[in-house]
Amino acid sequence: MSITMMTAMMNGKLSHFILPNEQLESSLHWFQRYLEDHHSNLYLSYPDVAYYYRHAKFHVYKQDKHLVINVEVPLTIRELLCDLQVHRVRPVPLSSPDGDPRHHTRLHLDFQAVIYNVDAAYYAVTCKTYRTTR
Repeated sequence: MSITMMTAMMNGKLSHFILPNEQLESSLHWFQRYLEDHHSNLYLSYPDVAYYYRHAKFHVYKQDKHLVINVEVPLTIRELLCDLQVHRVRPVPLSSPDGDPRHHTRLHLDFQAVIYNVDAAYYAVTCKTYRTTR
């Protein structure tokens, strides 16, 4: 391995020397076709190979006499109209063991809202507070 290739990999960057443009582009095209055939609502967020050389996270390991490179490929859902379900936490009055009427319990959620579509097998949660306009 060359010093340039090793330096790039140690800095968390894919090297053109170890994974040529043509091979990465061919793999991305194959994966996009696979998604279209088997998961039609998903597609590659970044189809351009330049993204992967600059920003992609990857893992390298050796298996037998082969060097295996796993590249994390971000995916995006095709346009779906999604619902936003905002959760507001309110005190829930429960009976107190000692009969105190001021006793209450508050549900704790680590998210503010859920974004979903009944036709998608995926959902997203958000911690930001959104204001609804009426």
